[in-house]
Amino acid sequence: MAIADTIYELVKTLPEGKANLVLTFAQFVQQQDQVLGVNGSAESIVQCVATTQSERVALSQQAKGRFAHLPNSSEAFAQQKQAEIDWEDRHR
Repeated sequence: MAIADTIYELVKTLPEGKANLVLTFAQFVQQQDQVLGVNGSAESIVQCVATTQSERVALSQQAKGRFAHLPNSSEAFAQQKQAEIDWEDRHR
């Protein structure tokens, strides 16, 4: 049985939402092949993902430096909000 047939048989057993997820993933892989010129081998795909991931890490580090003065966690946000509430309570 060909791989496409195996995938088809498996997807037939899935609920509609999960089958749609498989379709979306397959379309994504096809799009990556077209955009990046990947020949479809596993090594080429992994190399493209790794390159993209390293570019994302570099961009993330650059953004962290640029926005380092901003609070970046929900805990910091909660502390700031509590400080505002305390200030309002003291000035009533």
